[in-house]
Amino acid sequence: MSRVGIPRSLFYYYYYPLWKSFFLDL
Repeated sequence: MSRVGIPRSLFYYYYYPLWKSFFLDL
């Protein structure tokens, strides 16, 4: 795994609830 891939995956994992609620509101 690349050095950039780790923070990115953590970023998506951390903000997953926000994305989920965002798309549900659409």
